[in-house]
Amino acid sequence: MAGWFSVSEVAQIVVLLLFEVGYFVLHILRRPYASTHVNYQHFVFGGFRVVIMILNIAYVHDLEVLDRDKQAVAYTQIVLHCFVFLLMFAFPIRNLVVLLTGLADDELYEAGAPPARMAIWRRRR
Repeated sequence: MAGWFSVSEVAQIVVLLLFEVGYFVLHILRRPYASTHVNYQHFVFGGFRVVIMILNIAYVHDLEVLDRDKQAVAYTQIVLHCFVFLLMFAFPIRNLVVLLTGLADDELYEAGAPPARMAIWRRRR
């Protein structure tokens, strides 16, 4: 749908920004995942997507932003993307470490139900 506005740079950025903000707000209002940690993860990543989309405003030709300022915005976007990539890589590594450290059955069942990410590891009683 954003391609319909490809003639106007401003309209294209506005439409994409509206989609990102709408998606972010829906995640906040609905909380679609059972695990609160997964919901928080989507809040954080949605916030990063909105910030990165706002930074795209610097590339609009009508604003006549200097090239060095566009480079600074581009490097900022790259750093944000790298940070998000590291976060997305860190969460599965954390879960893998938890699984490999070998939580005992009594530790899993002390608090009642195990965390949602470990639901497949429940032992039948």
